[in-house]
Amino acid sequence: MSETIFSTTIFLRFPDRETARAAFALYGSGTVEGPDGAPVWPSCGTYEGYRYDIAVVGADGTIFRPTGATIEADPDLGPMPVLEPVAGFHVNVLWQGPAELIPDFGAAQIYPVTPECVFAAA
Repeated sequence: MSETIFSTTIFLRFPDRETARAAFALYGSGTVEGPDGAPVWPSCGTYEGYRYDIAVVGADGTIFRPTGATIEADPDLGPMPVLEPVAGFHVNVLWQGPAELIPDFGAAQIYPVTPECVFAAA
């Protein structure tokens, strides 16, 4: 009998980039060295033999939300919302493996009602 493969997005918010790196290192991933020698996030990792995909939200882990205020930056565009950063370093993980093996990121896992960034449906 074959096992059931479960696919789900895990939404994570860490206090900062270094805390996120440490958490992913526990699950078989972390940063790799880029061409310029700077640390770069990999696009995937494996845990217990199952692949997961990693998306650092907004490329730098920052989500921006409207403050409610607007500005007139360009008359042709009309009013534009003023944005402010949401606290934390945000990473999404697409897990594809057995439900009982989903990595436990503890307090970093969040459950947004309307996520800012999601993986495309297959």
